[in-house]
Amino acid sequence: MNLKPLIDALREEQKVHEKILLAKREERKWIAVGAAGQLLQTAEELQDLAEHAMTLDAERRQRSAEIARALGLEENATLKEILEAMPSANRPELETVGDDLRRFAHEVRSINTANRLMLNRAVKTLNCEISDLIRVKDDKTYNASGRKSKGGVPPRAGLNVRA
Repeated sequence: MNLKPLIDALREEQKVHEKILLAKREERKWIAVGAAGQLLQTAEELQDLAEHAMTLDAERRQRSAEIARALGLEENATLKEILEAMPSANRPELETVGDDLRRFAHEVRSINTANRLMLNRAVKTLNCEISDLIRVKDDKTYNASGRKSKGGVPPRAGLNVRA
């Protein structure tokens, strides 16, 4: 049984996930400093990498299905099921590559969660800052009787002609 095409597909997918992980770390840096331009550029790079990863995933699934059929398993068998069905002499390299890919996928998921939390906090902070900017503040405007205007809103058009 020739496992090389599947192992090569897994390695290629792993390389793309490594690049995604690096881009996600870069994304975190841009979120932290609020660099919108760089964040947009990183998002575009991530989109390209995600599309490439989906293509490689489809190729890997095809290779896995071929090996699963050869082992007498269902075509949609998982890598774990394939490993359990094959002779132990063929397992080590495939098992190592599969574990590495799984580790990268978990790291990407973890950093995605952290980045999402950072973005949510940034949005909340911006909302508070905007609310503070548009809130009517006490502008110390006084009316004709010499008292401070209520609500901080100047009477009429903001001009006290009697003063």
